[in-house]
Amino acid sequence: MINAHGLTRLDAGVKVAAVLLFVVDPSNQRSIPLEQIMDAYGRTHAEARVALASSSGNTTIGTAQSLGLSSNTIKTHLRRVFAKTATGRQAELAELIAALVTVRIGDMGPRD
Repeated sequence: MINAHGLTRLDAGVKVAAVLLFVVDPSNQRSIPLEQIMDAYGRTHAEARVALASSSGNTTIGTAQSLGLSSNTIKTHLRRVFAKTATGRQAELAELIAALVTVRIGDMGPRD
């Protein structure tokens, strides 16, 4: 049976499954313009810097050291970022940042 999307589906009692896989080099996330991160969820410049640094796997202390801020400042910014993005963990935040990378790459194609 062919569905509306032109895909073949086997009706052998198997549930339909789908997988979407993003492969992103975490070390390349720093190439995202901060303005893009700020625009995506209404973040401030400081929140965008913290979100980007935290999404690449840094601990709170590592993020604080790399940005020259205190751990408490990082925690405050992360709480605000989590609230604005409806996330609760750095891993979820990293997924959002990875999605921004993907959108940015996808938007670089030819325009009509």
